Amino acid sequence: MNKSREILEFGKILEMLSNCAISEEIKSKCLEIQMILNEKTLHDKIAETTQARRIIDSLGAPPISSMKNMKKILKDVEIGCMLEPESLVEVASFSKGTRQMKRYLQRAEYLDCDLALYGRGFCTMEELEEEIDRSIRNNDVDSDASPTLRSIRRDIEIKKEGIKAKLEHIIRAKKEYLADTYIMTRNDRYVIAVKKEYKNQISGQCLDMSRTGSTLFIEPSALGKLQEELAQLEVAESNEVRRILYTLTNDVAAYITEMKSNMEMMEAIDFAFAKGKLSLSMKAREVEVTTDRQIVIK
Repeated sequence: MNKSREILEFGKILEMLSNCAISEEIKSKCLEIQMILNEKTLHDKIAETTQARRIIDSLGAPPISSMKNMKKILKDVEIGCMLEPESLVEVASFSKGTRQMKRYLQRAEYLDCDLALYGRGFCTMEELEEEIDRSIRNNDVDSDASPTLRSIRRDIEIKKEGIKAKLEHIIRAKKEYLADTYIMTRNDRYVIAVKKEYKNQISGQCLDMSRTGSTLFIEPSALGKLQEELAQLEVAESNEVRRILYTLTNDVAAYITEMKSNMEMMEAIDFAFAKGKLSLSMKAREVEVTTDRQIVIK
């Protein structure tokens, strides 16, 4: 058998097939294919390739999802981990891909291919997808994810503007003591850059020093209360963000069975269409199978 594989350059064909697959799981599976010696199995596999080729010829390449991190994401959900925004975006993307694949296969049903019937088995998760899209923007929890978060973030902006206004007043009043007139931050707190020799002219806490030691970064005492209020708001924001992410994670958990089923079908479709795509690239056609134990290759 190994000699036959070598003579037929079977390994090279498998590499070409692997390159036609989308998901890493199926790329690996393609490289592990063994030669088929059972006539019925061979007929079934050839028919699957022919059907995939017919669908591609009629409708173009299928919208197969890569599902790159989906298995890890679902495993994290099962062990109780909170999903980060990036993972939730991938879940929503997979949901969209499922819907697109379902529509593609529904369109293919007119070709009378059994392969197209996979589309009927896909479970749509539009409610979950919409909730993630509403709550996550640019891989971050959006302010519109909840009224509480929107209110907290508005208060944070107001507080920051108040701090900056007070700092600008101090900078104008103490300009001659400063190494720079820009508002800066150190350890997530607003500070002003004070010349070392004038450190006693600015009441406040020194949070940092320049490399040369000639400039001190001081948080003026007048800002202490405002900075503490800002810190409390930022803690409240962090807590609300985590609450939203845990809620979305629980929403994903509710669909975990459907997602696993969708992934299994997507992988089966990826494998079938990888064969169809290779057939197209090679301008191949279905061959007649015999049991004469002889192959004529021209």
